[in-house]
Amino acid sequence: MAKKKKDGELNPDHPATKAVRDLWYKIVALMMHQAGQRELIIRPESIDAFAADPASEAVAIQFKDGTGIILRLVDLKTAEEMAKREGGVVEL
Repeated sequence: MAKKKKDGELNPDHPATKAVRDLWYKIVALMMHQAGQRELIIRPESIDAFAADPASEAVAIQFKDGTGIILRLVDLKTAEEMAKREGGVVEL
């Protein structure tokens, strides 16, 4: 049975989705730290360019034992395939 999307999430009940939902700001801060950035400015044109890139239609989240959390920008088809494999299909 297909699951309804929650705020654009393809697999809202997956443990990885639930785990990072409330930690997004810490994940962003960690990424900034790893990139050596103390400040990040997000401009409208950056959002527009990101939204127009078909290779960045979704963020895939995976937990890998011994590796950690893996975030990957993927196209929507790949995201849907991953959601199906991970136990959830949504109605688009």
